[in-house]
Amino acid sequence: MLTGGHVAWLPLDRDLLLDEGPVPVRSDRVVLQVDGGDGDDPALHEAVARLAERGACVALDAFSYRPGHEALLAAAWGVKLDLAAHGAEGLRAQVDALRGRDLVLIATSVDTHADFTLCRELGFAAFQGGVLAAP
Repeated sequence: MLTGGHVAWLPLDRDLLLDEGPVPVRSDRVVLQVDGGDGDDPALHEAVARLAERGACVALDAFSYRPGHEALLAAAWGVKLDLAAHGAEGLRAQVDALRGRDLVLIATSVDTHADFTLCRELGFAAFQGGVLAAP
């Protein structure tokens, strides 16, 4: 098995998603990462909604909440928020804006034990960053 039985995370850029159409993957084996920075793009909203309708797990990568992202969020399984991009207070604001939605929160750029503690307190379910590579 390529992933050793773990779920694979597959980044999809906008062009591939729109030009090629839905990717034939099993939702229990693959999370499709879509750039969340393209959240104001109606064509992207439609493509992500089609993926979600087919049961795909879609995570919005490099996401920053804005009110125009509601349609994209409605189709998403999870959201990746970058601690380095938002800072601690900005991350809190992002989490507050997303609260009450059925989304898995993934923290990226978690580089210190303090970062890890903050993200756990904010309710993140998964973490990426340098702190996970050090004892």
